[in-house]
Amino acid sequence: MDYERRAREAVSRATAVLDLGTGGGELLSRLAPFPPIAIATESYPPNVAVASRRLAPLGVKVVWTDGGCHDSRGPQPHGRWPQRRLPFADATFDLVLVSSVSFCPREVYRVLKRGGTLLTSQAGAGKYGPELVDLLEGTPAEWSLQENRWDIDATLDEAGFLTVEKLECKGSSTYRDIGAVVYHLKAVPWAITDFDVDRYRERLYKLHLRMKAEGGLMTVGVHRLIEVRKP
Repeated sequence: MDYERRAREAVSRATAVLDLGTGGGELLSRLAPFPPIAIATESYPPNVAVASRRLAPLGVKVVWTDGGCHDSRGPQPHGRWPQRRLPFADATFDLVLVSSVSFCPREVYRVLKRGGTLLTSQAGAGKYGPELVDLLEGTPAEWSLQENRWDIDATLDEAGFLTVEKLECKGSSTYRDIGAVVYHLKAVPWAITDFDVDRYRERLYKLHLRMKAEGGLMTVGVHRLIEVRKP
């Protein structure tokens, strides 16, 4: 399963591409060259300027969006939750990319042209061993709890997408020292919602001793690659 390779191939064929939740634009920047219309969205304010500096020279416009755009429920009837609506007209893009962030399938369906493609890489529901939130006895994001997990397959079907391919595999992340763990948790504050170095100092130290004894830390999870098409 190679999201980056498939995304690059899809971008080379597209005339208008949208990347949702681009982060700092690191992954998207590796997919150049881009078509005349290339837009990336980002809802985490510190990332917007970083992504703009990286992507603007490549012809990609970065647009700040409300975090609600990544609510998988999307906007509600009668004009409720308008901040969840993507700020783009109907049938604007022929390719939408989403890597590791939630999104509203109905909104993606709306902004795609007929025959357009959604390619997304997402964390799967399976779990192989403890994650950082477990090892540090941290406070997880409410949406990550098992009872609140997003059924992406059901919402894609409800939106009207046709399945092209769905793949699943195990993926791993290796941390060589506790500094890498802290860097990660500060870069993705939703992983442990109340993370603070001082608050977690004792727990970090215990994990540091374990990593020192074991030569690092590897976490393993399930990753899914999903490609669907708007008929």
